[in-house]
Order: sequence, then C-alpha cells, then structure tokens
Amino acid sequence: MTWFHGKKPVLGSRLAVSMLAVGVCGCSMLPGGGHSPDPTGNPPPGHVLASSSPTEAGTISPRPVHAAALKPLPAKPARCRQPPNHVNDFRAPTKRSSWKLIAVDDAYPKDPKNPYVDDTDNPYAYLEQVSAAADGTLWALYDVKPSWKDVYRPDRLRRWNGEAWQTFDVPPPPLKSINPQSFGELPVDIALAMTSAQQVHVFNVVERTEDSSSATTSTFGTVVHTYTEGRWRSENLPVTEPAPHDLFRNPVAADGSWVTLFGRRMLRWDGSSWQLHTLTSPNSLNDDTRIFSDDDAKPWVNVQLLRLFSYEHMFQPGMLRWEGAGWREIGLPKLGLPSPPEEITENELYVEDVAVLSADDVWVAGTAIMTGHVHEGDETSRPLALHWDGNSWTCHWSAPDDRDLEHVEPDGAGGMWMMSTDSGELLHLSDGRWTRERLPVPDGCKAYVSALVRRPASQEVYAVGGIYHPSNDKRVCREFSHRRAALWRTG
Repeated sequence: MTWFHGKKPVLGSRLAVSMLAVGVCGCSMLPGGGHSPDPTGNPPPGHVLASSSPTEAGTISPRPVHAAALKPLPAKPARCRQPPNHVNDFRAPTKRSSWKLIAVDDAYPKDPKNPYVDDTDNPYAYLEQVSAAADGTLWALYDVKPSWKDVYRPDRLRRWNGEAWQTFDVPPPPLKSINPQSFGELPVDIALAMTSAQQVHVFNVVERTEDSSSATTSTFGTVVHTYTEGRWRSENLPVTEPAPHDLFRNPVAADGSWVTLFGRRMLRWDGSSWQLHTLTSPNSLNDDTRIFSDDDAKPWVNVQLLRLFSYEHMFQPGMLRWEGAGWREIGLPKLGLPSPPEEITENELYVEDVAVLSADDVWVAGTAIMTGHVHEGDETSRPLALHWDGNSWTCHWSAPDDRDLEHVEPDGAGGMWMMSTDSGELLHLSDGRWTRERLPVPDGCKAYVSALVRRPASQEVYAVGGIYHPSNDKRVCREFSHRRAALWRTG
C-alpha cells in the first residue's frame, strides 16, 4: 500500500532505479544482535545471492474477467449527523497490553564514504507494506522515498520466518535506459502482493518516456518482479496509462493477492495466473483507488467517485464490493457539519483503512476534513469510523483533537484492532466493548506503526513499523539513538 503523510498521499515515491543485490540480514530478537542494511549498498556479512531474470523480460497476459453491471446501493442513511466536539465514541479504559515486541533491527550503520547519510535519512528504519501467510511467514516491503540529498537506495523486500528476517534488494525494471540523466525509466510507485508463503510479487510502476520527431510522450508502465524458490523473475505487464501532468496519487496498491492499477483496473492471482478486472461504475473513477481484502471474505475497494452534478462536491469517496458476478457500489453517507457550523461550509470523508470482519460487518476508518470559504486553505479535521451491518451505516465519532484512526485489522475473534500511525496506542473492539492497549517500547521511546496484519485463520495480529526517540535529545531514548525497524505481535 502506498504510504501516506497526513491526509494526502505522497506523490512520486522514488527518483532512482534500484540495482540487484540480494542478501540475508538478521534482525535481532530482544535481547540479541543482528545486521542492518548497509547504506552503501554493500551486502551484510553472511549474505546469499538470488538469481535474477535476464534483461529482456517476458510478458504477463492476465485473463479478463467479464463482470455484470450491478445496481448501486444508495447510502443509508444519506447523511451522518456530526455530534458536538465533546462527544467521543472511542473513550475506553486502558488494560494490560497483550502485545509483545518480538524483533528490532540493530542500529543503522554509518557510511564513512558518505557523511550526508545519517539516521534521519534512513529509509529502512520503518517497515511498511506487509502481508501474512497462514504458516506465520511475513513478507514486508520498504518503499524507499527519495532523499533530498539524492542518495541512492534500493527498494528492499523482507521475509520473516518466525525467528529472523531475510532481506533482499528488489531488482530494477528490465527496461532499456532512455535518458541517463533521469535514470532512464522513472520509478513512480511500488506495491507488494503475496500469493503464498513461498511466493511474492512486487509491482513496480514506472514512467516511460519516448522521443519522436514530433513530440515527447510519457506513459506509465508496470513491471512485476516475482520472488519464488530463491529466484527473481521480472516480467512486463501490458497495462499502461498515459502519464498525466500531475502524478497519480495512488497508481498501484495491493492487499493480499489483490492489486489495483491506475484507478480502475484490478488484478487477482487465482492460484495459477492473474485475472484482470476493469472497474465500471455509473460515476467516473479517478486515480485514488485502494483495495482492502480478506481472502476469507469478499474484497472491498475504496474509490474517489466523480460526481458531475456539483462543482463544489465533485469528488466524494465511495465503496465497491465484489459479489462474485460483479462489483457493486455501496454508497457512503455524507458527513454533517459541526454544531454550531461556525465558518465550516464543507465536510468531506477521507478513507484511511477498511476492516472486513464478515460480509455484513465492515468498518471504514477515516477522517472528516472540514473547510470553509472565509480563510481559504484552512482546514480542520475529526477522526471517525463508519460501520456497515449489511443494510446501513452507523457513524462513530472521535474528539476533534484525538489521534487519527489510520489502521484497522480484524482480530480473528469477531472483533478488531484500530490505531493511529504514531500514537503507539491501539483500540480493541471485543464483544461490543472498546478497550485501549499500548505497544511495549523501551523507556522514553516511541512506536511508529505503518501497518497491521493478521495471520490468516488465527488470532495472531502483527504491527510493523519502527521505534524512535521522540525528540532531538537522544538521552531520552538511550537504547534507540537511531530509528530502527520493529515488529510486534499479539494473540
């Protein structure tokens, strides 16, 4: 899943093409030591090489799925009333934490050849995209962001076997360089799709530029890197899109074995090949499309629907649900204005995450973004979660000054976990009752969580992210003077 800062997705996630070098990197079980990735690109001690595909890659031919046009379900209710600011539906008692810190990387090594790389530049300090297999194997991906110092770093794939991490560099796209000054094809976004404990696919969207006698054109192309049995295989996917002036906010995203591409295309691995879905809707779709799937249930997709009846409310979020024969739009209620409305004139929902507990038990976590015309550019926000019972929605509001609700995940027992990225505190819904728990960290340190993931057919839930010192004073969090990737587990 593409990483987000605040309410807006990051645009253009990388500036350099990665080079192939695969190694094994230990991740310390507390207590203990391990090896962290070397910022110079040199493999750590004890590395092993994985074979890569030749430069000339093959082509994947996904099988089109012909879906029926299903009648949309209008939002019920049409609008959610916003309660006064003092109302907080997520006030809950704190209980003893059931979470354990099971792994943390060693400190990030310094590069004597490049003094500009420091701990604040470390792109491997936080694990991000993650998937879990039934046997407990975890696959995680570092979607490496560009540094303002233009320091080269490859994307990295990691595999957790229950005791330690293996770390691999993701191969570069197998394309010929066109413009050496811009590294040839420009990587735009990357996503991780897991199809088994032994096989994982890294989708790499790149911008390809072609020069002709009349003009220079740019298109988005897709390369799929498949890792299985110790080998990489890179293939081109014939799904392209003209590159817009403004980059796609979310050109590729994945959850489990489902992948979204360029707003209206969906791919799913059926065990032997890729299926291609083309999303259709009575309303147009833009580029901000994300998939939320539970392979034991029907997946849901969050889209931005383009409504042509009103300029001021042209875009609004919508949900699509796969029902076997086709995709059905499930309308989301509009959000009411605060009481009193003061200077607020618009209230739009930004969807952060979705948890599918069952076909008739779905939670949508998000943020109400409220704006007005008096002070252009000013906005205020309020976290909330919407619950679908198979027939209608119920809105649950947090306090305006509370943490965002950014990550939700089923707990495997009919409830769910929900948290913000940087709070280190989780809300747990069990038997209709909310409680709070905290992730364990060393004294003075803070936890940063980028994803929650449940091991299928179990109550084991993992939190991936990192540990850091909360201020510039590194004496506050002495064990972690540098940011380090971390892994927690409950259940």
